[in-house]
Order: sequence, then C-alpha cells, then structure tokens
Amino acid sequence: MPKSLADAKIRLDALKTKPSDHKAPAVADLSGVGVTPIMCSVNKADYALGATGQSTVDEVEACKKGEGNAPGPASYSGSLTPFMYRDADGKASDDENAVMELLSVEGTTLYLYEREGKEGTAEWAAGDSGDAYEVILGVLTPPSDRFSGYEKRTVQLFVQDHWKFTVVA
Repeated sequence: MPKSLADAKIRLDALKTKPSDHKAPAVADLSGVGVTPIMCSVNKADYALGATGQSTVDEVEACKKGEGNAPGPASYSGSLTPFMYRDADGKASDDENAVMELLSVEGTTLYLYEREGKEGTAEWAAGDSGDAYEVILGVLTPPSDRFSGYEKRTVQLFVQDHWKFTVVA
C-alpha cells in the first residue's frame, strides 16, 4: 500500500456539549447543530493537538536487579491559531469569524473530535475513527509575527481528557 500525504487530511470539529456516547458518537452528533468545523479557519503552520509525552513509574519489584520503570500517564496539549476575517471597512465578519468567536472565551470547555486520513472536508461517516479531547480554552494571545501575515490570535488548549472514538450510524 502506498504512503499517503497528510496535507489537508485532518478534520477537527468542536462541540460545546459532549455526546452521550462520546466514544461511539453518531454521525448526527458530529454533523448537527452545535458542531463547528475548525480546520478551514486556523493556521496550518502551528496546528498542534495531541500527546506530548509520558511520565514513568519508577517502581520495580524488590527481587529484580537494578532500576526499572514502566509507562505512566500520558500528557496532552494543544494550541490553535484562528484567523480574523474583516470587511473592507475593518469590521469583523460575523459569518466568517465563527471559529474565532468560539475560541475567544477563556475558560470555555469544548469537545474536539479529530479524524486523520480522509480529506479534511469529507463529511463524517459511520466507521470513521480518531482522537477526541475535552479541552478548556486559554486566553487568545497575539502572535509574535503580528505585523506580517494575516491577522490572527493563538489560543492554548488545556487538555482535560483524551479518548479514541469510532463513529456509528
């Protein structure tokens, strides 16, 4: 089987409410009212969401020689940089800034569902699987390149929980 390019093959949707069966959400849970697609409104260059490492448990049975360790809890983090869309007069466009608005309220809890492999714009279908994250939003911060490129802000995602999921019909 050939390798597949990763470009534009991530779908990330935000929900304000956790699906009742969050590890097996229905297609309707991920495509209905209250679901905000994220990827077409954030900067690709600094998209980050996932595991950042794992701690170790440094305990070994006393009858074994030397030091030992085992995998402990994993750590997760993320950040997103949404773009700001403005009209010719500099006024923010309400329709186009849904993602910026969603990510702008510090302390908000969101449920992010991420699928990788299919085209990012492909709709959710039964059998799709991926990683989901419960996150609390940090404060929007200006980027270091504020005077070049597009107007944008970065938000830190404080990951509270992570799980694998598979979509059902």
